[in-house]
Amino acid sequence: MNPPIDEGKIRDYCQHHELQRPDLNIKKMLVIVVLVMSIMCIVSYSLYLLAGFSFFLCLDVLLCTVTICYGSDILRFLVKCYQHYATENIRRQCSCMPSCSEYALLALDKYIWPKALWKIWRRVTHTCSMPGYHIDYP
Repeated sequence: MNPPIDEGKIRDYCQHHELQRPDLNIKKMLVIVVLVMSIMCIVSYSLYLLAGFSFFLCLDVLLCTVTICYGSDILRFLVKCYQHYATENIRRQCSCMPSCSEYALLALDKYIWPKALWKIWRRVTHTCSMPGYHIDYP
C-alpha cells in the first residue's frame, strides 16, 4: 500500500524548488549537425552516382538511421533547451514531482527513446492535466 501523499509538500516543491538551467553549447551542436548532414549528403550523392539509387531515397534512409541511433540524444538536447530558455512561469505550471522536464530526462535515461517519448507524452497530456499535485516517477 502506498503511503499517503502530502499534497502541501508536493505543492511547495512545484512552486519553490530550484529550477535547473543547464548550460548549452549551441555552437558545438550546430557544428555536429552541419557535419552529419554534410556527410549524409556526400554519401547519398556517392550512392546516386555509383549505384544509380535515388539521391533523396538515400538521404531519407540515412536520416532515419541517424534518428534511430541518436534519437535519445536529440530529445535530451531539446529538453535541455526547454529547461534553459523557458520562463519560470511556464516551468512552474507543472503540478507533479519531479517536474515534467526532469521526468523527461529520467525517462530518457531509463527507457529506449520511443518508449520514453510515449511516457513523456502521457505524463504531459494526462497526469499533469489532472487537478491536484502528484508524485510520478518514470
